[in-house]
Amino acid sequence: AHLTHMYCLLVRGSNRAFSCSLRGGVCQGVPLSLGRTKLSLPQPVRELTGAVATPSDTQGLPRVYLLYKQPQESLHSLEEALAAIRAYCFAEDYSIEPLKITVNCNMYTKKKKRDSFHDSIVYPHKFGKERRILVFSEEELQENARASGADIVGGEELVPKVMDGEVENFNICLATTFMYDKIKSLQKTLKEKMPHPRRGTVVDEFSTVVPDFKHTLMYKCNPNGLLHMRIGTINFPENHVDENIYCLVKSIISHRINVTPVSFISKITLSSLNGPGFLLVNKWIK
Repeated sequence: AHLTHMYCLLVRGSNRAFSCSLRGGVCQGVPLSLGRTKLSLPQPVRELTGAVATPSDTQGLPRVYLLYKQPQESLHSLEEALAAIRAYCFAEDYSIEPLKITVNCNMYTKKKKRDSFHDSIVYPHKFGKERRILVFSEEELQENARASGADIVGGEELVPKVMDGEVENFNICLATTFMYDKIKSLQKTLKEKMPHPRRGTVVDEFSTVVPDFKHTLMYKCNPNGLLHMRIGTINFPENHVDENIYCLVKSIISHRINVTPVSFISKITLSSLNGPGFLLVNKWIK
């Protein structure tokens, strides 16, 4: 459904805000979660101005107030969006509050609807925890892989262990060109983690690749064309967010089929973890 407005609501007695969407005066975001507390709105929210009167105090639930109303279709520069996101963020530590991006992709071509797609990406400005890396390589290259920072290193002897689930505590899988043909039986087990030359996970030199993949993130665009991804943290300077978005957009448009880049990505929305989203002017595609 196309939502009319996005709202940021403040709950009395709490230092947290949450976002929900409303259409025709009816709240679409129930039940809402605030930390460990479940807040359920038993009645539709009918009033769109002033204080929202539901839920009532007599039900033992906190009163909800309308704090912010943002027309969904208005476009913002990256600078405006970041300023608004920071203004409505209640996190005490901006360095741990994630900055999220939602990309709407056009999955339809002239002939048919295309399938979902997935890929991996290494942002120029990294954040978050390091990923655990599994490497399949020949014996003579294994020491180099370990020295580069790989967490699990082995050859063909690891294939049955991965297939049986004995080795599963890893986020990224790399393989040498020689071992790539030896592990094709793991395709159904590894799924998105399966090494592939197109994603840069089939390599013969580990010294520069492994440190980059320690901060690699996976993304997936669903069949409806929605892609949700973390782009950084709220304390990132504008130029860092800009460069990370450009890197992601460049990766996404490499999956287009028979459409121009401009028509493939229809919307880009930036938001915090619990705050409202802001549509961005797409300056990353000329």
